[in-house]
Amino acid sequence: MRRTTPARYGGDIHADDPLAGLDGIDWTSLRHAHGDAADVPDLLRALLDASTAEPAIGELDAALVHQGAWIYDSTARALPFLSALALDPATPARVPLIELIGAVTALLNDPATGGDSAEATAAARSVLAAETGRLLSLLEDQDPAVRLAAGELSAGFTHDADRTATKLIRPRTREKDRRVAVARVLAVGTLGATGALSGPAHAAVLDWLVAAGDRPGDPLRLARLVARRRLAPASVSATALVAALDDRALVPDAYQSGAKSPAALVAWIGDSDLAFAHYLLRPGRRRSTDDGLAQVGAVLGQSRSATAELVPELADLLDEPSTARRAAATHLLAACGEAARPYADRIAASDARTSAVWALARLSDRRAVDTLNDAIRQTRPLYPITREYARGGAYSFAKPGLADVLTPMGPHADHLIEAIRVRLQHEQRAPDLRTLTEVLAAWGPAAGPAVPQLIPLLDTEHAPSACTALIAIGNAAAPAATALASIAGAGGPSAPYAARALFRITGDPAPLLAVLRLASFGATGRTEPERLTDPPRLRALDAWSLADLGPLAAERAGPVAELLSADPAAWPTPAGVESGYAHWRMTGDASLCHDVFDVALEPLVHGRQNAAIRDALRHLSTMEPASVRRYQPLLRAVVDADERLQDHSGWRRIAEDDETRALIKALPGP
Repeated sequence: MRRTTPARYGGDIHADDPLAGLDGIDWTSLRHAHGDAADVPDLLRALLDASTAEPAIGELDAALVHQGAWIYDSTARALPFLSALALDPATPARVPLIELIGAVTALLNDPATGGDSAEATAAARSVLAAETGRLLSLLEDQDPAVRLAAGELSAGFTHDADRTATKLIRPRTREKDRRVAVARVLAVGTLGATGALSGPAHAAVLDWLVAAGDRPGDPLRLARLVARRRLAPASVSATALVAALDDRALVPDAYQSGAKSPAALVAWIGDSDLAFAHYLLRPGRRRSTDDGLAQVGAVLGQSRSATAELVPELADLLDEPSTARRAAATHLLAACGEAARPYADRIAASDARTSAVWALARLSDRRAVDTLNDAIRQTRPLYPITREYARGGAYSFAKPGLADVLTPMGPHADHLIEAIRVRLQHEQRAPDLRTLTEVLAAWGPAAGPAVPQLIPLLDTEHAPSACTALIAIGNAAAPAATALASIAGAGGPSAPYAARALFRITGDPAPLLAVLRLASFGATGRTEPERLTDPPRLRALDAWSLADLGPLAAERAGPVAELLSADPAAWPTPAGVESGYAHWRMTGDASLCHDVFDVALEPLVHGRQNAAIRDALRHLSTMEPASVRRYQPLLRAVVDADERLQDHSGWRRIAEDDETRALIKALPGP
């Protein structure tokens, strides 16, 4: 029987010739990621040869769905040929070909996907809709590998969800391949979780899953429970899933290729319920060859109460025979910060030195000093000089940066400062100098002995970070006053930093006021031509200076208010928060500052946080009680919630959430 697709998209395509009509398209007039699509016909023909098929699929992937982010007009024209080739049993490499169609499907389901034009994207969606029925027939293919790929592909058919779900739950013949059967059950759950199913179809699928029961010994037990939890989360508890993980009939490899134990499936399930963490940490599980502790980290990053519950179990893992698991447990204890204090002695004895010393440092424990001196001197470079920040994804056991480890050691600065002084005398690398001055700034007055090493940096490109450290050191930085005055009076990019440091150290406002009067607010530190051509903008440096000066800079309150009013999009940024606070410091009127803080703190309502929020909370601690009372209902809800606030991922999510809660708790009560 002849099968055709509208010529507009791919020409007539015949069942006996999957590439019929290929030469009837002007491919040179179409585009893909690398230019015109003239090479697409040859790449499609290469799919018919076993020796060239897989490389051709790789090139088509790079061209038609470049980095999984863009749809081209050539994508829609090529899709019918890809479908026809996937349906032809004589086509080599059918599985990666189906996966390529899956990549196109995923792109079309993603609202963030870009495209050459709305017409190109619409055309690709139209072709996919036309091909869906034929692609669903792959669920009944003779090749189990093809059926498996087709099951995974069908989970993305949200445009035809009801028909797809029916095909998945009502196969023509009973599926004998366990991996394929699992894939079909999970696909229907994934499809339902998108909300694409109609009410009757959703109910029919749920009834089908419920009717199969939750019977021990059923090889598909876990798959059905996971699918049900995706469709109706409240209908399946995490405890039920854990019980299914313990079922002897479970074959982990049927769910995730290469999985050797049920513990390996916890991350695949993707659930951060506390029950899964207890499952991974219980004594019988510790002998597993699979780590599983990344998922424990994910649970710690989701729930505050989980920390108290899981820290004792993590401490028990310090005696684990597996070196990798001991190291992972030590890392997670370090991530838990203060909650790990009762186990400091056991941590100190851990052979996972990098994480153990970090954990002790987070507790400001003197036992970290010797190793940290080696790290500063680089005789034992345990920690990277730069910090790593990430958002989303699985929990990462990435090392903290050197500044992360040294910052909490301020109480023992007298035992570490000499190593930093020596390092500053010889260090030339910008990232290293930024890190060392950042640590000194965090230590504040305790870093006073390093002032002689900071003064030479004032004549370099590192003057801004040196000034920040001198400001934090305070009165003990007085020997730097002469150099600061010279730089502030000379103008140039470093003048605003030097003038601010001079004011904070000596109390002399004149140089800072002179710098601020030199140009309109938002333009300090730039040359005269730049100040004439660049529009004023909000800058954190200017706001810091104005906040420091307070009423002395009252003449600048008007320009600050104008800039804030002209750029409300900047309010939830550090520069916006600092500017709002500076306006209050200059005028004593908190109304504009409140408007800015209202916007800046709004992410807390949705369980999110950022650096600007933490800055706003620090400033609230210095404002009148009425300002704190304004935000108390919101802040009380944040403190009382069990779910951690989201910003960065990994151990930083735990640390940042702990920091934010501490800032809130430090605010004066009603």
